[in-house]
Amino acid sequence: MDKNTKFEYLPNEIFFEIFDHLDAFEIFTGFTLLNKRMSSILQLIPLHLVISSNYSRRQVNFISSHLTFHAQQ
Repeated sequence: MDKNTKFEYLPNEIFFEIFDHLDAFEIFTGFTLLNKRMSSILQLIPLHLVISSNYSRRQVNFISSHLTFHAQQ
């Protein structure tokens, strides 16, 4: 039984579970711009962003550049 599955076939609920274990920077660097569906999923997640001193300026700038679609929620 050789069945190939694809990442994008996973249901949204699986992605929500994965996102529960990642911080905002990891979510946006790992999943932004993968495809249109993933961009839509990212718009659905409630985002709670805590910026700590551990983040570099580059990380903060990256996250803030990808938050514009959350402002409409």
